[in-house]
Amino acid sequence: MIEPPAIMVDTRTALYTVIIATVLLLVLSPKKTPTHRPPTVKQYPIVGSFFRYIGWLAKMHMPYYLLELHKDMGPIVVADMFGRDFVIVADPTAAKRILSSSTEFKRDDYLLKNSMDLFEYPLFGMATGETWKAHRKLIQTGMGPQFVRKAFTVTLEVMEHLCRIFDEKIQNSSADEITVDIREYLSYSTLDIIMATSFSIKMDSLANFVKAEESKTVVNKLGSLRSNIDQLSGLLVYRLMVPPILHWFIGAAPSQVANVKMYFKELVDSFVNPRKEGITQEEGDLLDILLTKDEEGNYKLTDSELRDETLSILLAGHETTANALTNVFLALCFNPQVLSRLLDEIDAHLPTITSELLFDDVSKFKYLDKVFRETMRHYPVVFAVDRMAQTDVELMGYKFEKGTIFTVHFNGIHQSKEFWGDDVAEFNPDRFDREGNHDANWFPFSAGLHICPGMKMAIMESKVILIKSLKQFSFELIPGQDFKHVHGVAMRLRNGLKLKVSKRKDGHLYISLF
Repeated sequence: MIEPPAIMVDTRTALYTVIIATVLLLVLSPKKTPTHRPPTVKQYPIVGSFFRYIGWLAKMHMPYYLLELHKDMGPIVVADMFGRDFVIVADPTAAKRILSSSTEFKRDDYLLKNSMDLFEYPLFGMATGETWKAHRKLIQTGMGPQFVRKAFTVTLEVMEHLCRIFDEKIQNSSADEITVDIREYLSYSTLDIIMATSFSIKMDSLANFVKAEESKTVVNKLGSLRSNIDQLSGLLVYRLMVPPILHWFIGAAPSQVANVKMYFKELVDSFVNPRKEGITQEEGDLLDILLTKDEEGNYKLTDSELRDETLSILLAGHETTANALTNVFLALCFNPQVLSRLLDEIDAHLPTITSELLFDDVSKFKYLDKVFRETMRHYPVVFAVDRMAQTDVELMGYKFEKGTIFTVHFNGIHQSKEFWGDDVAEFNPDRFDREGNHDANWFPFSAGLHICPGMKMAIMESKVILIKSLKQFSFELIPGQDFKHVHGVAMRLRNGLKLKVSKRKDGHLYISLF
């Protein structure tokens, strides 16, 4: 008599073997690429191009992966991410069309679809539509000329504070120099600026950070602000590129990030709720605009909309600027000849440390403008954005169906020899003096309908911070650091940027690589 259990075990084993073999065959067999479509990354059923980019994703180096694709395959590439094609474009003409169209292409809420527990109504991620239009109108109203002028005054005040901190620390140092993570100081400085400008709140995050640093303790909640911002930024990108079923394995499941959500909710509520309760400022600000009521006396924004939009302003209004400024210091450290010319210009307009910097003076710093523009080309803070085709379209000689996702790759455009010349890898501010329409190839603030509404403030704020800091101090790069940027909503140096800071001597600054 044959024992049934033995037969059953063999049958199961055979069945499991067939299933596993079938799955492996499906996954490991490349998908056939349809004809008449752009160069396509090798794809597999179910996982698409996942095996090609998983290593880059794990290191948070996706921008470098996309650059490799363009280098190998050209300015338009198709990559499949778990069953969905992304058409990655690094051509300025095509990019301008995608970003500027109000009918062919629109922003989908793809960035937010897997992150509704964290963000639902931020201007930088909402799909193009009526809700987005209402938010955009309010924010543009609040970020007019008076907003930029107010930001200028606030930036000068914060820079006086930062320079005083550096000066006191240097005086108390036996070596007449200190070592700082400049990104930390810039982050807290720009946070104070956006809070005071947008919400009329003196947050004193820079002062509290310095106290915490000196006492090696956490003051209020500011000690964890940096890590929470970095985590939130990384979560949005990870969730974009990894399917929900795998979120738990990468620490991105809702239960695993609930503390991040609660942190920012409490932070925003701490200054929004008092204003809603009638504690107002003498001077109108952006928060007043966001709290505008309709004819029936109801707030135009719901509580969720207000909280998300306020948080997005807080994050986008200081995090991107802090990272951009950090990149300027990095670029100057690697290019002392650029620094020397910049210092000559600063000294020409501000002969002494006590020389007053006026709002209208900022536009006189022409070389500084080119240095900033070249930094944003060389190290774009936002490396790419997505748009969805609203109809069947033809682009760059290829036809695409409605619903196709297009990734406009700013980093790819900025690093293209075709548009910037053979010296594209060099840091050369003078390239903006060459013949040609460089503005058409330059997308650090995006373009079209969704161009950054705070662009003018960010540029002005960055220039004032650079002028005031470079006028007074010398900065020297600490060797042995990782200078590769990692992705998030904003690109950043993974471990910040360590610099030695000393008083500027003999009226001239010296920045050294080592």
